Amino acid sequence: RGDLKAMGRRLPFTRGIYEATALSRFADGMAITLKSGLDSDEGLELSGKLTDSPDLREKIEACRRRTAEGEELGAAFQEAGVFSGLHARMVNVGILSGSLDQVMERVAEQYAGEADERISRTVSRLEPTLVAVMSILVGMILLSVMLPLMGIMSGSG
Repeated sequence: RGDLKAMGRRLPFTRGIYEATALSRFADGMAITLKSGLDSDEGLELSGKLTDSPDLREKIEACRRRTAEGEELGAAFQEAGVFSGLHARMVNVGILSGSLDQVMERVAEQYAGEADERISRTVSRLEPTLVAVMSILVGMILLSVMLPLMGIMSGSG
């Protein structure tokens, strides 16, 4: 199962799905930890354990180091490459307004929506190919049954 995930993270048409799902889980975990009253450092530590993406874990660890050095959380997210520019700015606004947990929920929703959209696009691309392959397989099975049957029928007449 781990090999399948590693392969999925490397394939170009599934890489985005894995990244968006991992970011959604991380942001959701951050929202939960912040709502429960933990500070952002503890939230980073606990939420970092939720992700199964080694790349994201490294980015979260870099973010933890930056915040430990006194850098602001939103800037640390952006510098470490955890979130894109828009989401990092949303985190900054959440920090300034005191509603970081709600902002993290919103970020998690956006990444989950992005993952769903990418899954739908991938399935819509694969579906015609799978139908063609299945049609060829059914045709081959039909021929493998019909050709011997026709040989028997023509030989006995």
